[in-house]
Amino acid sequence: MLPGVGVFGTGKLLEAVVPHLRSLGFHVVALWGQTLDDAAKTAAALKIDYHTARVDDVLLRRDVDLVLVLAPPSLQSQIAVKAMGIGKHVVCDRPAGLCQSELLKMVLAAQYYPSLLSVVGYGLRYLPAVKLMRQAVRDGYVGDVRLVEARVTCGSLLDGSGYSWLCEPAMGGGLLSLIGSHVIDLVSHVIGQRARRVHGTLRTYTRQTRLIAGIRHVASDDFSSFQMEMDGGALVTVSLNAHLSGLQQEVTVCGDWGHLTLRGADLAGFRAGQHETLHRAAAEEGAAPPLPAAGPQPALHAAGLLRLLTAVAGSFSAGEPLAEAASFQDGQYVTAVMEAVRASSATQAWTQVNIRDQPLEVNYLGMALKQG
Repeated sequence: MLPGVGVFGTGKLLEAVVPHLRSLGFHVVALWGQTLDDAAKTAAALKIDYHTARVDDVLLRRDVDLVLVLAPPSLQSQIAVKAMGIGKHVVCDRPAGLCQSELLKMVLAAQYYPSLLSVVGYGLRYLPAVKLMRQAVRDGYVGDVRLVEARVTCGSLLDGSGYSWLCEPAMGGGLLSLIGSHVIDLVSHVIGQRARRVHGTLRTYTRQTRLIAGIRHVASDDFSSFQMEMDGGALVTVSLNAHLSGLQQEVTVCGDWGHLTLRGADLAGFRAGQHETLHRAAAEEGAAPPLPAAGPQPALHAAGLLRLLTAVAGSFSAGEPLAEAASFQDGQYVTAVMEAVRASSATQAWTQVNIRDQPLEVNYLGMALKQG
C-alpha cells in the first residue's frame, strides 16, 4: 500500500500533480497553503478533504508518510528538514532552498535518517529521451565528451501575476533558479561530470509590467548566459532567455566521434557521417496538461516531475531504493553552481564552485539589497 501524501503548495502545478498521484494509488490526505483562503480554494478544487495554513498540522498527521513540497523556495528547506525530523519521506521541488546553507541542512537531515526517501524534483532525469542520452554517453556513442551546448527559450516566468517571490532572486525567483537549475542538473547527470568553475552573466531586462509598477519592480533575472568547466574536461555553455513564447529546450553533447541532441523530449544522434533518430517522444512525454507552456513550471519540466512521482510509487511498491533520482547532495551541488554563476556575474571573472560542508547564517535582506 502506498503512503498517504501531504502536499505543501497551492500553485497551478497541483492541477496535474494531484490527479497523477491518485492515478498511481497515492491517497492525498492533506494540503497546506500560505494562507487559509488559498488552501481552502485549492483543496475544494482538487477535492482534498483537509487543508490548513499551519505546517505542523500536516506534518503531525499520522496518515501522512510522504511529503511533497511545492511551496515557494524560501519555505522548501525548512519544511523538508522538519518533515524528515518527524520521520516523513520527502520529495522537494527545485531549487529546494535559497542557498547552500539551507540545502546543507537537508543533506545532514537525510544522512541522519538514511531510511527515508529524500529527493529533489529534478524530473527531467526520468524522461525516456534523457535516460537514453545518458546511457548512450556511457556506452561511448560520442566518444569522450568535449563540449555541451544547452539553450532554453521561454516566456516570462512571472506567469501574468502581480508582485510576488517570483520577482526577487533572494526569494528564489529568476530564470537561473527556476530553469537553469534543471539544466545544470541535467547536464551533470547525463555526462557524469560536475562543474569546477564558471563564468556567467545575469540580466534583468523587464523590470516592470502592467501588474508590477510604481515603487515595485522586478529584480529577478530574465536572461542568463554562462559557461561551466567540468571536472572531466568538458566545456558547457548555457543560454537561458525568457523573452520568447513557449518553451524550447535543446541540449547537445559533442564528443570525438559524434554528437547527441536532446530537443524537448526527442533525442537525435550523429556519428560515422549518419544522422539518426534515437527517440521520438509520444505526445504525453513532453506535456503535462493542463499546464501552460511557460510560467514558473513549464510543461516539459512538469512532465518530468510526474515521471519522477511514478518512479517514487514504483519504489514504494517494490520496497526498493529509488534509482537515478536527484539526492539532496545533488541539490546542494546545483545550488553551489548557481551561487558561483551569480558571483561571476557580479565580478565578471571565472569563479570556483565551492560546495560547503558547514552551514552559514544567511542575511536575506543583504542578499536582496546586493542583487537589487
